[in-house]
Amino acid sequence: MNPDNLRLHLLDMTDKVNATRLGLAWTELELALTFCRVAKDAANLERRARNIGNARTAYNAALKLLAASGNPVPLKVLALLGEAECELADLEAHPRLASAETKS
Repeated sequence: MNPDNLRLHLLDMTDKVNATRLGLAWTELELALTFCRVAKDAANLERRARNIGNARTAYNAALKLLAASGNPVPLKVLALLGEAECELADLEAHPRLASAETKS
């Protein structure tokens, strides 16, 4: 393989790796939001705390994936990141408030 073809091949592979990272980050953010929803609905405080921790783990994994990406982060990913960050911050600020407790 000549040097020009090799460079093009490496650039193509880098783009594919970065696209995969973005896809995984999106999945982690969706997972974080799912854990946030489950935590909000949990009447059991232990289950709520565990799901908040799971949401934080998924959110942090997404941050690492986005930081490793060599490309700018698309706006839709940034929007999902912001949504997950807000939901998580709210849950962590009020860890004992569960929807079942506020309904009673």
